[in-house]
Amino acid sequence: MMGTIAIDMFPVGLGSAMLVELDPGDDQPIRILADGGVGHGVAVTMVRDRLAQRWPRGQLIDLLVGTHYDADHLKGLVPVVAHPSFDIGEAWLPPVRDARTDELLGKLFARDEDGSALQRHLRDQADKIAQVEGAAGQLAERFSIEREAGRTAPFADRALGEEDFLGYEDPAADGHRDEDEPIDRRPLPLRIVTRLQDMMGEAWKGEYGFAPSRAEAAKALLELDILKSRIASGAITAIHLHKLVRALVAKGVAMRFPMITKGKPKRYGWSRAERRFSVRAKGDAILIDLLGPSNWLAAKHGAKLPRATAQLLAYMTSLPLEGITPSNQLSLIFRLEAFGEGMLLTGDSGCSDWPVRQGTRTYHGALLRKLDPLAIVQVSHHGGRSHHFFPVLQAARVERRKITYLVSQDAASKVRPGDAFRDYCRGVARNGSTILFTEPPRRSLSRPIVPLIGARTGPGEAVSLRFSQGRWRIADHPVDVGALPR
Repeated sequence: MMGTIAIDMFPVGLGSAMLVELDPGDDQPIRILADGGVGHGVAVTMVRDRLAQRWPRGQLIDLLVGTHYDADHLKGLVPVVAHPSFDIGEAWLPPVRDARTDELLGKLFARDEDGSALQRHLRDQADKIAQVEGAAGQLAERFSIEREAGRTAPFADRALGEEDFLGYEDPAADGHRDEDEPIDRRPLPLRIVTRLQDMMGEAWKGEYGFAPSRAEAAKALLELDILKSRIASGAITAIHLHKLVRALVAKGVAMRFPMITKGKPKRYGWSRAERRFSVRAKGDAILIDLLGPSNWLAAKHGAKLPRATAQLLAYMTSLPLEGITPSNQLSLIFRLEAFGEGMLLTGDSGCSDWPVRQGTRTYHGALLRKLDPLAIVQVSHHGGRSHHFFPVLQAARVERRKITYLVSQDAASKVRPGDAFRDYCRGVARNGSTILFTEPPRRSLSRPIVPLIGARTGPGEAVSLRFSQGRWRIADHPVDVGALPR
């Protein structure tokens, strides 16, 4: 079947929002909105307003996808769902579990008419921040280390809201500070990490039992502050997830929290009769192959997202690859196929459950085979830290093919594109492969990438691609290579 494809990635700063429209020609177009997040300084209604300009009389969005549990991907979806002229066929949301009940957080919030489940979740996060702050305060006192001014007061004994956590979160970092800031990432000795875990639990009674250096203590304090920021960011995201789920419930939209069995892609075909993607649908013209996350990964992180002691180990010990948060690890990643064209939509996925054995770079063949062929690749995590994502592309030899890569970029970022993306681009064949950015990256961070950046095209309002009559063309690209900021 020959049809047309339109892809639009909106410039939302360090967030992500991508609209895909598939028109088979003999039926209604299929519309997929993958994420609707907005970065710092971008209006929360930005995605809704762009869609309303395009569809002044309203429209059906067949599939709305919130790839993972971060506000920079979810926040702007709430105004889209609430818009009276937009109908939503179905929503796919990340399989994040509530640490208290082990239930999927989205399902828990779907029943939470009075907001009590959200309040319990927020109180749990407040208690974790208090644990971390207690450990940090005692450590600073023990070594007479002055700390930067910040939130240290206890949380109010009332219903908690976003404003209660803003003092702990770094709003300018949009939840990415802990992954991107160029600080010393050498691991603390395990004895220090283990003792700090004790300090955050009841076992610590004020007798230290270990003797870190003052420099190690200062580094530990930095890590603990980062940890508090991450917990606070997770609490704020839970608030936005709750708003999104409640908006979907109010509109009567069916929700799904899809997962795969580890190493085994799960195929959904487009059902014309049901106007939804279904595992029962026949045919191969329009498909989604879900590639992650797996039920194994969801269970692994189910008891510790976003638990303080588990994240402490993640931040304070080294990984053989660029590490990412549990939330990003649980990001939905899928291959969309239409009219013979393959498109990889990634959210912030790090393909963390793709290795056959953890700690290796030997990946499940059934997953790798789904990366051939591809025409379009959304670069995961805005070109920042990505765990196994780029090694997976290399294992599937994606970089040797003619691919258009899409990057949701924040022009103000001082750390993106990251090292892994730059290294990957050194191996990208100069065979017509192109990289398109929603906002211009810094030239100083993009030297291996510059030869691959597509020319400025169109009105500069979005990254827009069009496919028809068997060919792709760039309809809009706002970045001028010759004017990249230093």
